[in-house]
Amino acid sequence: MGYKNIENMLETLSQYIRSEIEDESVEQLILFAQHYFSFSAFDEIANISIEDLYGAVLSHWNLFLNLPDGKEKIHIYNPSVEEHGWQSTHTVIEVVLPDRAFILQSMTMEINRYGFVNLLVLHPVYWVRRDAAGKLSELSKTQLEGTTQESVLHIEINRQSDTALIEKLKQSLQLVLRDVCSATKDWPDCIAQMETVTSELIEQKKPALQESIEFLQWLKNGHFVFLGYREYRIVEKADQFGFCVVEKTGLGILQDGIAKVPGANFFPISTDAYKLLNTDNPLMITKATSKATVHRPVFMDYIGIKQYDVAGTVIGEKRFLGLYASSAYTCELDDIPLVRSKILPLSKVEGELHGFKNFDRMKAISHQE
Repeated sequence: MGYKNIENMLETLSQYIRSEIEDESVEQLILFAQHYFSFSAFDEIANISIEDLYGAVLSHWNLFLNLPDGKEKIHIYNPSVEEHGWQSTHTVIEVVLPDRAFILQSMTMEINRYGFVNLLVLHPVYWVRRDAAGKLSELSKTQLEGTTQESVLHIEINRQSDTALIEKLKQSLQLVLRDVCSATKDWPDCIAQMETVTSELIEQKKPALQESIEFLQWLKNGHFVFLGYREYRIVEKADQFGFCVVEKTGLGILQDGIAKVPGANFFPISTDAYKLLNTDNPLMITKATSKATVHRPVFMDYIGIKQYDVAGTVIGEKRFLGLYASSAYTCELDDIPLVRSKILPLSKVEGELHGFKNFDRMKAISHQE
């Protein structure tokens, strides 16, 4: 070892690769390796032998060579010289997939959910060209004509010897990546649905709806991370009201193939809850009962837009799931539609309350998640 700096380490690694690989792929592998380690903190890899650096990058390179149908690939293993040609005291997670937003945050938060420690995280992004079968044909650190971006993740965690637990982690990470890909792929369609429901409210030309309209517009303008959308109808079965899914309306994490529709397709609600639904307020804003698997490990935010019949009775809902964006938490309260109308009465007496610590604390808390 004894590398002087990251540049010296990468040069040593390149020379080692040339001594080990004699075919035409050597230059692509060197390019892959240099980009692979170039964004890591030098002190995190300075004590890894050149043989183990080579073994780690070669293992991931072999995973990277083929990506049929753009389907993500995950490999979790405990490296040993006998089996893998290199060694580590850690368990290694290797991932290859088309680049998306939220990949790294979502992966590491799922690993943290298991109680594992992320000891080393590498996340290079490459520009690639593949043939119809998914075989790598060109690799670049910068965009070239006909190339697309792919994410590579190398994550090392505290060593796990339980093979069943490793398999469970792999399955969990596959589900997380499924949610990430579904949410990011359908994001534009969720935005389009938000524009549609906003237009439907505007068309009613009711002044009382203005704050609701502006709130939905505020969400769409960069203050909400859209993860899913689905439509529901309200039906009555056996003298009980409930929601049923309108099939094939799901987007993102609420796609029918992900948020599966139960056989009965009926989610009962209490009589009191049904009465509360039947108000003139078109929005239902609350927290969902499940935590996000994408972006941040918190309970998701639920935005429901009620659907009415001609008599003014609620007959359904258009539902969005997601997370308020970080920008939402830095907004002034009087810039947030709906919220500003709730704090207006307080602002009128702020002169009397200002300096009273509970009032100031309440204003501060209202900016927090």
